[in-house]
Amino acid sequence: MENDDADNPIALDYTACQNEVKKGVAKPLHLHTTGCYDALTDWLVENASILIGIGAGVVFVEVSFIPKSGWGKT
Repeated sequence: MENDDADNPIALDYTACQNEVKKGVAKPLHLHTTGCYDALTDWLVENASILIGIGAGVVFVEVSFIPKSGWGKT
């Protein structure tokens, strides 16, 4: 490591670090092997049913209060 800062480590040879991770030799904690987009899409796919359930619950609560509010009455 180039510095001793545990929160923001800087590798001496970034390419060597990536090669070690790809080979399975080392697993540095601060070396990200997947991009943000890939991680986000994976998370969305894994949690899609939860997000759909929350959305459906919110829609149900909103729609259930329409008759009580007087909306649509003339």
